[in-house]
Amino acid sequence: MRHLKRNKKLGRKGDHRNAMLANLVSSLIKHKRVTTTLAKAKAARPVAEKLLTLGKLAHQALADASSSADAAGKAKAAAANVHNRRLVAARLRQQPRSHFRGTPTVKGKELREAWKNEHDVVHILCDQIAPAFKARNGIHPDPASRSAPRRLRPTGHSGVGRFHPGRQRSGSRRDSGVLTLIA
Repeated sequence: MRHLKRNKKLGRKGDHRNAMLANLVSSLIKHKRVTTTLAKAKAARPVAEKLLTLGKLAHQALADASSSADAAGKAKAAAANVHNRRLVAARLRQQPRSHFRGTPTVKGKELREAWKNEHDVVHILCDQIAPAFKARNGIHPDPASRSAPRRLRPTGHSGVGRFHPGRQRSGSRRDSGVLTLIA
């Protein structure tokens, strides 16, 4: 019996599946759009939503730290910010880079800033994507759609996943999705 076993196996062992989903969500965060099979996109959606929640918590903790008047409040909020960012980095299996050797034409600080803005998925998620979703309380994803004309292989339909804030529905407690699958 498969009671309480709701995640899809995707034809892989657990470690391989978790690494594949971490890489898929990292690519989604970096490029804001990813094309993959429909089953992988459906499996990546909850992972991306949970990471977005952690990113929103980190962004909120950073805002609380900057607005707090007392030192204890600032320290607590800064610790929450670091904690949530480390949880995101651990789930995405991203190792921090600390050494940037400069060249005669480019300084190490410029290389570090370029890497942070283009390749550091924790920074991109917590400081660029999460503020766009800051006002949203709940996440109600749009239904996944299948693209029949383009097939990656005989058994897998392709789907496109992307981050977008969605539209605000009036009179509804739930909002449209974070990770939308598009044909």
